[in-house]
Amino acid sequence: MIAEEVIAELGAQYGLPPADRKQLLEWKTKSIPELMQLTGISWTQMPGIMIKAKAAFKVRIESVPLFEGMKEVLESLHGNGHELHILTSNSRENVNHLLKKNNLTFFKKVHAPNLLFGKAGIIRSVIQKQGYFFENVWMVGDEIRDIQAAKEAGVKSVAVTWGFNHTDLLALSNPDFLVHSPSELQQILTNDDK
Repeated sequence: MIAEEVIAELGAQYGLPPADRKQLLEWKTKSIPELMQLTGISWTQMPGIMIKAKAAFKVRIESVPLFEGMKEVLESLHGNGHELHILTSNSRENVNHLLKKNNLTFFKKVHAPNLLFGKAGIIRSVIQKQGYFFENVWMVGDEIRDIQAAKEAGVKSVAVTWGFNHTDLLALSNPDFLVHSPSELQQILTNDDK
């Protein structure tokens, strides 16, 4: 798994002991502040870690797969008139490369701010600039930060269980929906049109 490789590489750079798969899976159940406390990483180190993580991801970018079934869901949503944005902690360059590689070039915009928190403000700004109605906007994410940002911004949230944070941690963040497959995600977003 690409994320595990990147975590192992960064851990070595910051003097952390190697983490086995069991420990990496346990880390998925922790929030970022909890992970920082466990590893001894400070807030002042986080900007540098984010830069290095993006660079490590870029090196492996050709090996990054889309989650099975997501391409079809995204194409269907776009085909039904939904405007899709990406809000990411990754680099715009990395995300645009993946979108182009997978022929998903219909996203309205990739938002890639250089910050770890503060997604809610970006969501609100996008809504206002685009003239969207808050009640028509969904935040789909795989981290508790995404769900927290959706709540703070006043939009609906869907937590997907195939990404960064563990299902139990996502459930504790109280998303509007918790989904386990792309087809579930599509059903929720499609039903919202009716």
